[in-house]
Amino acid sequence: MIHAEHFEYETKEKALNEAEELNETNKSGSFKNVLVCFTTIEKDDTENLSEICKRAAQEIEKVGRRIGIRKVLIYPYAHLSDDLAPPRVALKALKTL
Repeated sequence: MIHAEHFEYETKEKALNEAEELNETNKSGSFKNVLVCFTTIEKDDTENLSEICKRAAQEIEKVGRRIGIRKVLIYPYAHLSDDLAPPRVALKALKTL
């Protein structure tokens, strides 16, 4: 997690065929005073996905409260692992968070 005064992204292309289609809503974003949560969903997470998402959300909320941030960006970042969950599982987890 990073507390960013300013965070901006622009998607150039889908990394996976299974990824959501790019549109005006998700192609780019700009945020001020945000807690950016770089997130990876791994294969082992699939066994208890709802509990893992619940615990992750609680941790994110705890950090946000501690630093006084009310805006959170869940940013998918598959580069964090070599043992990724299937794309449909990862997308479900990211939407749940």
